[in-house]
Amino acid sequence: MISQGLEGYGRFGSLSRVELERFFHLDDEDRRLIGKRRGDHSRLGFALQVVTVRHLGMFLADPLDVPVELVDYLAEQLGIEDPSCVKQYTEREKTKLEHAWEIQQEYGLSSFAAVESELSAWIADQAWVTGDGTKAILEGAIAWLRDRQALLPASPHWSGWSPRDGRPPTGGCGGRWPTR
Repeated sequence: MISQGLEGYGRFGSLSRVELERFFHLDDEDRRLIGKRRGDHSRLGFALQVVTVRHLGMFLADPLDVPVELVDYLAEQLGIEDPSCVKQYTEREKTKLEHAWEIQQEYGLSSFAAVESELSAWIADQAWVTGDGTKAILEGAIAWLRDRQALLPASPHWSGWSPRDGRPPTGGCGGRWPTR
């Protein structure tokens, strides 16, 4: 997994061929699920969602908001001659949502909402016990979510707090991350 850091939270950076081959290879299980889709655009869009959630820990609001080299690499693996067909994937809004739900189920991913209260308790403990700064606690929270195969929230901010502005959340560590 490529470390994105807080600056790259929820976004892809540039990807080298080595990184593509290392982190975005489709295995047999991926190909089995992708193969159930009809149409190249649907297979490629589904594949993008699989590798996105695996890499970023979340689904993107726009599943096509990825580097072109990633689209090309997945198309190459799937034998899709025209990667630009993926533009059709988002024509039907429900498709990306249905695919995200199926991927979540098939890969055993928990929703953020399902673990949010447990995470809030963990954050409270970290704030009181470790003396770590807000950035370290947030990075720990991301690792905590990944260890539990839980989806990350759409934003690393909660209750108006951001690790970038250095202010702690109100009430010690209280507040919650929006699930958007």
